[in-house]
Amino acid sequence: MNDANLLDLNYFREQVKRAVGETPQMAPPQPPAQIGETRIEEITLREYHYINGLGETVGLTVAEPPQRRWSQPVIAIHQTNDCGRKEVFGLDGDPELEYGVSLAKRGHRVFATDMFLTGDRSPDRHWDAGPLYEAYPNWSMLGKMLQDMEDLMDTMHHAFHEPEKNHAIGHSMGGIVAYFLAAVDNRISRAVCNAAYSQAVPGKDPWTAPHYTARFLNDQDRSFCLAKHIDLLISLAAIHCDLVLICYAQDQIIEAPIPTPQAINRMRTFSKRVQLVIQDGPHAFPQHVREASFAFLESGLYDLPSE
Repeated sequence: MNDANLLDLNYFREQVKRAVGETPQMAPPQPPAQIGETRIEEITLREYHYINGLGETVGLTVAEPPQRRWSQPVIAIHQTNDCGRKEVFGLDGDPELEYGVSLAKRGHRVFATDMFLTGDRSPDRHWDAGPLYEAYPNWSMLGKMLQDMEDLMDTMHHAFHEPEKNHAIGHSMGGIVAYFLAAVDNRISRAVCNAAYSQAVPGKDPWTAPHYTARFLNDQDRSFCLAKHIDLLISLAAIHCDLVLICYAQDQIIEAPIPTPQAINRMRTFSKRVQLVIQDGPHAFPQHVREASFAFLESGLYDLPSE
């Protein structure tokens, strides 16, 4: 493949769709049913279940602010773990990865669902996507996660009467899902992607890392390694989306070096809507970075305060 072709973002969009795979035909998600409610200080957390187009039961938590200040809802996308959506509300997992309740305290309505194979959807065989590929050989693990997000946005719009446009915030895998989602669906208007830059090293494709028991992307007919072109993917996402990409110099999850100067230049060439922040630290989401991220969702400006 001539890499010059990739600089045509319409062509590159088609390559991204091929890498994500072919979404099977399915019914729209069924309306959610409330199954519980709890409070954290002044924030109400409402728990729901809904049935997606594949007949799966999906858990959903909605954080209701005491007084809503912002019209666009926020989708909180969790990292790779067993805790699922509970972690983003501080109910389980790493307290440093709580951003759902904090956003609700600022007046946002926050939606979080368990991603594929996590939380209440975790199968007996941990992180085993094998049955997915047996049933849908032309799809992908990431494609399934993106479909879950699209089902969630449909549910938010039709059942919760939210506007079409949404904000998103995610850490690690959640950040990766956020910029892929913004690249393929223009309903994301502003996104925070924390510790989510992942670029291939020679001879190694992080999308097939043994961290998962099956590949992350569809590689049946993939003529290039998408992980080598994350800068283009992020540029594609930023056509319709204001995006802040937060990288960490000591990040060792999968293979996540900070962007090269060439990658940074390509991102800036294609889009002025990407803000790139490089932190001198490990794979994390410290409080001062989260605070700046919340301000970005509200204003489009990322201004990192001192710790």
